[in-house]
Amino acid sequence: MTNRVQQFIKANATAYAKARIVFKAIEAKDFATTLAEAGITGGDIRVYATIYVAEQSGVNPHPSQRGDNLVFKKDTAEYNRVKYLVDVATGVREVRAVK
Repeated sequence: MTNRVQQFIKANATAYAKARIVFKAIEAKDFATTLAEAGITGGDIRVYATIYVAEQSGVNPHPSQRGDNLVFKKDTAEYNRVKYLVDVATGVREVRAVK
């Protein structure tokens, strides 16, 4: 490890320790497998993410055009949050990052 790296870690010890924990969790976690072990696969991931975002944000989703799912209005913070969660959980974000 270079001297610069060691100096940075020493100068930012508390913040780096917390960031390190987060980064390790991100790299070590296989979200899709964890969800599948709970019986949540495919399109169900979006349903669970929508309910989670509704609970966390206090914003109620509305029925989709077909009425078979609950959704948020497109391009709202809640819609984008669901999309992000689904993309991370299914590995789409990881694939995009590699490209």
